[in-house]
Amino acid sequence: MTMTRTTVYLQSDVKQRLGRAAARRRRSEAELIREAVDRLLAEEPPRPRPRLPLFTNVDHTLADRADEVLAEGFGADGLTQ
Repeated sequence: MTMTRTTVYLQSDVKQRLGRAAARRRRSEAELIREAVDRLLAEEPPRPRPRLPLFTNVDHTLADRADEVLAEGFGADGLTQ
């Protein structure tokens, strides 16, 4: 698996605790961070993909009637009130 280098900013006390935990487990800090991120993402439920149609009250004739609708809103001869 290809890995991408990234930077993570941690509070000083968290960084110290991470260093001690890595030393106790004889593993790198990066390994522990990767495991924690993997665990977090595994717990996250997948987002359901939206099903079409996304809108329920749609005027399917609107595109065909665009000129008519615009004329109603602006007047047949342009911007009239």
